[in-house]
Amino acid sequence: MITEYNESIFESTQRIFLKSLLKRQQELIENYDNLSEDQKRLAVRNEIKEHNKALADTAHKAGVVTPIDYATFPKKVIKVCMEVLMQKI
Repeated sequence: MITEYNESIFESTQRIFLKSLLKRQQELIENYDNLSEDQKRLAVRNEIKEHNKALADTAHKAGVVTPIDYATFPKKVIKVCMEVLMQKI
């Protein structure tokens, strides 16, 4: 289970992950128009695959180990993402 201590680490790693995700997204957007439709689909698919791996690794490092932890992890990620996006507005 996620303890209070792990909760703060958990939220910090989510924020770091989101920032790197947004940075990478900007890089892709800059080069995206030069790609063919097939290349665009492949690029998106590969990015999702890599982000899912990174997210699972981040979750594990934050103490997410049980099925219950993994079940609540996406909700917490969405919450942090929304908080970061609202700060930008």
